[in-house]
Amino acid sequence: MYLEGRQCLAIFTNNINTVQLFNSLTALCNFNWMLIKVVDMIIASDIDFRVFHVPGAHNVVANSLSWMQNADIFTSDPEAIISTFQPPQVMLGATQS
Repeated sequence: MYLEGRQCLAIFTNNINTVQLFNSLTALCNFNWMLIKVVDMIIASDIDFRVFHVPGAHNVVANSLSWMQNADIFTSDPEAIISTFQPPQVMLGATQS
């Protein structure tokens, strides 16, 4: 059921581990803190969040990004824009103050 005014976020990934992580809300001990942090942000933002698996053969852009084959992306989508992403420092293992 869609709630009026609620934001929706769908992630389409070729990484089955990511799908399983968010569908089960279960992670290896070393990743529990990250899963909890992400879920807390989703809840605080009141986002309807879903993660879907799309096999790499059917998800050319995601598959090419994961293998750093950027030229293939522009072959598939000439107007694509690739930007760098810097994860939050806490996701990189920085200590919280």
